[in-house]
Amino acid sequence: MKRFVVLLTAVAMASFAPAARAAYVSDAEIEPVMQRTVDDVIIPGYSNFRNAAEAAGAAMNRLCIANDPSSYQGARKAFADLVSAWSTIEVLRDGPVLDNNVFERILFFPDRKGLALKQIQTLLASKDENEIAGASMKSKSVAIQGLTGLEFVLTGTGNEELLAGKDNFRCHVGRAIAANIAVLAGELSDAWNAPDGIADKWRKPGPDNPVFRNGEEALIALLGTLVRGLETTNEKRLMIFSSGEGGANARKALYWRSGLTLRSVQDNLKGLQAFWEKSGMQYIIRGEGSAITTNINFDFRTAIVTAGKLDMPVETILADEKAHSRLEFLVMTIADLQARLNNDYGRAMGLAAGFTFSDGD
Repeated sequence: MKRFVVLLTAVAMASFAPAARAAYVSDAEIEPVMQRTVDDVIIPGYSNFRNAAEAAGAAMNRLCIANDPSSYQGARKAFADLVSAWSTIEVLRDGPVLDNNVFERILFFPDRKGLALKQIQTLLASKDENEIAGASMKSKSVAIQGLTGLEFVLTGTGNEELLAGKDNFRCHVGRAIAANIAVLAGELSDAWNAPDGIADKWRKPGPDNPVFRNGEEALIALLGTLVRGLETTNEKRLMIFSSGEGGANARKALYWRSGLTLRSVQDNLKGLQAFWEKSGMQYIIRGEGSAITTNINFDFRTAIVTAGKLDMPVETILADEKAHSRLEFLVMTIADLQARLNNDYGRAMGLAAGFTFSDGD
């Protein structure tokens, strides 16, 4: 851990190194970046999430009919695919996903008071079909409407009921949650595909645009997505279980029951990389700024590869010295990447000195 502190100190010192300043970038150059962001990243991301949610719903239907090992494994795989699809696009904490608690209804985390566990166990114990009939799941607590609720149904205590060979209430709860997620995914995809909707406001910054009045505001929003996404990945996905309050604890990790914690982190990073690469952000920085983008590209690749090597239960990571060291390296790499984007790229693009996305200033 001492070595890790030294590495983070080095990252922090590097964050204050002067960055090369690019030539002025016009609104006309930023508009195509926002268009690619919408058409090549956001819309496909939500479409993929919608497809994965519908597939998970279908898999839960099959499980509730058969209740056998084959259909159970199919539901587990569909859940893993759903988590992957969501993890890739969840990094966008902007737009319709912030309306009506949609984000929290899909993913309620961190859950410091353990609300989701208490409420899903209470629901399962009720055996009351009226509690999950029709669209009633949508009116329940956000803590059990989404992915963590479905994860507990599939992999939490008592999941053997799903292999009992007969129709059962636990499966009905999982099916209701999956259907609810599919509805939310469809609403998000529809919102981004709507004519004259949020997508057009992102594509065309301008003085009459209520979302982005100019290219600078749009670029700030896009860069903020990257910086805050990396911050969330480090603090609420990795450090929360590896070095959080009370010390390392595997059960504080997101998706620890299903073993998808680090796979989800890798997909978070892939989603952020897509915003960076497919938008073309790196190509509107010129001159000496090319060194900045080279370093950012390297850090993205390194972080994604490292997360892939840690695709194992978090208990194993914490117990294995080599894996734990690799986890520390991943945290350090993400912190370095966050600093390069927040400080080096942000300054090179002409943002005011002292601006920091992490603090929301």
